[in-house]
Amino acid sequence: MILCTDPLADIATIDFPSEEIAFLGKTLGVADFLAQMADRIYLEKLLYLYHEFKEGGVEGYEDEIDLLKKTTGFYMFTEQRIRMMLEKADRFLRSHFALRWNISENLYKTAIERQKTYLQNILKSPDFDPLRDLKRGGIAEEIFLRSKEKET
Repeated sequence: MILCTDPLADIATIDFPSEEIAFLGKTLGVADFLAQMADRIYLEKLLYLYHEFKEGGVEGYEDEIDLLKKTTGFYMFTEQRIRMMLEKADRFLRSHFALRWNISENLYKTAIERQKTYLQNILKSPDFDPLRDLKRGGIAEEIFLRSKEKET
């Protein structure tokens, strides 16, 4: 089931002991994506992710801004993965919110769409500044201060 949370895992090749376990694994994979991406400070956390990648030797990103730019493609990747490989395991969320909270929308999807729209808008700005545009949780400031300390 944990393999379903790996974005690179080919879920079709996983040998699940039963259909029920396969469904639970796929649901876990969807929950992992949605919980991270719907987080109110997801975009700010991506700044940390860049530095984790850098320390871990993960190539493909020039800097934090480059990672943010490539995140728009990651949104498309996760939407496709949920739709195709994870059998739309997110389809139950709208019912959950309706039954539990009397809300007729998938709040995870709504939050992700807002994040995605905000990211696209700030990346279009010629004077995009993570310190100004990504200020939730003080993460951008913390990363900026850490990088300044390393320089001295």
